[in-house]
Amino acid sequence: RPVFLTDRERTYFTVILPVNGRFRDTETTVTPRKKSRRSREKIKTEVLTMLVRSGDIPTSELARRLGYTKITDSLSAAIRELVNEGYVIYTEELRHSRNQRLSVAPGLIASDSERKSDL
Repeated sequence: RPVFLTDRERTYFTVILPVNGRFRDTETTVTPRKKSRRSREKIKTEVLTMLVRSGDIPTSELARRLGYTKITDSLSAAIRELVNEGYVIYTEELRHSRNQRLSVAPGLIASDSERKSDL
C-alpha cells in the first residue's frame, strides 16, 4: 500500500510506493561494468595482427573489425606511430584518397622459405 506524507500547511507531498517482496532480489547485486581501455601498445599489436590476417584494408574497416564504432583518436595515434616506425604503410600516395588502405610494410612478414631457413 502506498504511504502519503504531507504537513498541515501542505508545503510538500510525498508518496512512498513500497516494492512487492516478490520483485526483490536480495542475492543479486548490480555492479556497473567498467569499460576497459586498451593501451597504445595493445592497439598497435591488434592493428598489426589484423593487417597480417586481412591484407590491405581501409582504416574505417580496420576500426570496425577491432570493435570500434568509428576511428578514434587513440586508434589514429597508434596507426600514426606504426607508420612512423615503418611497420605500416599507406597504399596510395595521397593520404586522403578515397581508395586509401593500410598495409603491412614490405619485408615485415617473413615468407615460409625465410622462416624455414631461420630454423
